[in-house]
Amino acid sequence: KVSVKIVKILNVNTSDNTFFCNFILTCKWEDQSFWPVVEGSVDRSHIDMTRHFVPEYDITNLVALSDGLVKEPQFDFYRRKDSNTVRVIMKQHFTGTFFEHFELAAFP
Repeated sequence: KVSVKIVKILNVNTSDNTFFCNFILTCKWEDQSFWPVVEGSVDRSHIDMTRHFVPEYDITNLVALSDGLVKEPQFDFYRRKDSNTVRVIMKQHFTGTFFEHFELAAFP
């Protein structure tokens, strides 16, 4: 599951159709390889996420990310209550300037 939460939109420029946006990208998936983390036998700080599945994504209308305002992804792991499945949640904050193909002046 993938979702985006828009936190803030500022500086809408209707002449070049750009805007400044802060948002949170959230990806959720199931991965049984994290079961030792959920049961507490492996500390989260010892996980090398490069050895596990992590979704790839593309931000197609990005003009530029703001330096220092893009956070590293944060991961959380939990056991689903309805099963013994491990759910992984990745959240990442982004801040930058984006381009919109629509005529922004037409949208209040």
